[in-house]
Amino acid sequence: MGIISRMAVRLNMSEPLLVSHLNGGARKYKLFFIPKKRGGKRAIAQPSKEIKFLQRVFLSAVHLPTSNFVYSYKQGKNIFQNASLHKGNKYFLKLDFDNFFNSITPRIFWEQWKLAFPEQNYLNAVDKICLEQLLFWQPSAYKSDLVLSVGAP
Repeated sequence: MGIISRMAVRLNMSEPLLVSHLNGGARKYKLFFIPKKRGGKRAIAQPSKEIKFLQRVFLSAVHLPTSNFVYSYKQGKNIFQNASLHKGNKYFLKLDFDNFFNSITPRIFWEQWKLAFPEQNYLNAVDKICLEQLLFWQPSAYKSDLVLSVGAP
């Protein structure tokens, strides 16, 4: 059973209806800006309530692996636990990658998917297209480029 089929079952809806909800999902975002600590503004692309809900359903249907050393985005882990691991160190390196989320494209996602799920290397075309519409944002109505957004689950 494909991912979209599994999501449809979880949602108790037909697969064609779910596909219709995902159609154009990459354009269903609200763009706003928040100030950065050191000046400038950070663009936040927030998915519509429907897309955000469907993203959470996806995350509950597919468990994406993370390293044991990752403290962000893990239930029961927090920034204070992470910091306590480093409090006795003489040196501390803090990095902030410029446009990190917006640099992740579907191509990069699918490369990592193949590494994380070697048994699921083959996804049907409908699943791939629907997942790209679900997980990625289209920043420009004039370009078809999709990127991961800051502000989505």
